[in-house]
Amino acid sequence: MQDISSMLHSEHSHQVLGSVIEAFTNLLSKCYSIRRSPPNREYPSIDQPGVPQGAILQLHSYILPKLRSHIVVLSHLTDPNDLMNDLGSQLDLISEVQSNLVIL
Repeated sequence: MQDISSMLHSEHSHQVLGSVIEAFTNLLSKCYSIRRSPPNREYPSIDQPGVPQGAILQLHSYILPKLRSHIVVLSHLTDPNDLMNDLGSQLDLISEVQSNLVIL
């Protein structure tokens, strides 16, 4: 018979797992919608006048490195061996990284 503490921990892990799966599903659907955009869509060159250089600098110096960092962390956190050993805390960390991705 499970004690109350382990039952609550299991229930929490199940809820977090559902949230993690939902967040990955939402991210995947965003990627698919971007890929389905018309292929002949023209994107402005970063050298064209009117392209905000501050935005390019922020993208290069902050957003892309932060995104890379989050992807590296997620790849480590989703290692099957680590997930099997400590599912609850791994899911909590994955959920935290996912929430940081939304902010970017």
